[in-house]
Amino acid sequence: TERLCPSESAALGQKLKALRQQVQSIALDVHRISHNLHPAAFVHLGLVSALRRLCREFSEQTRIAIQFTSDASSLEAPAEVGIALYRVAQEGLTNIARHSGNPRAEVSLTERAGALDLMISDSGAGFDPEEIPLGPGLGLVSIRERARMIGADVQITSFPRKGTTIRLRVPRG
Repeated sequence: TERLCPSESAALGQKLKALRQQVQSIALDVHRISHNLHPAAFVHLGLVSALRRLCREFSEQTRIAIQFTSDASSLEAPAEVGIALYRVAQEGLTNIARHSGNPRAEVSLTERAGALDLMISDSGAGFDPEEIPLGPGLGLVSIRERARMIGADVQITSFPRKGTTIRLRVPRG
């Protein structure tokens, strides 16, 4: 659309670009809200299958290539843990789509040493964790709160122009 604007309409091109970004952001919100309304759906699939499906659907919607890996076809987890991990993955992917600028991301779920480990990462724009801008988004706050509610350790690492990694480790038992 910006290419169709005459060169003297650079301002119009910029407005169209901003509008397209707003539409993408709204579409992501609608997608997330619709999934938030159906948490029981993923319980029937199992956590691994639900995360795989989330990554596939999110990738189709945003055109971000998301590589999902897990060391098991199905991991048993209490419903509240599974829902929290699923929601953290949703929020992490939404943050990648909104802020990363990278067309690739990774999500993994593994079971190690009596704990479940969820990792969401990209190698995009990143940020300085000490200078997180205050804005309308509650993404990182929400991730930390969900981790606290299930007794998980959360680590958010990011560096400008080097991407972001979110790791949750939930003790089993």
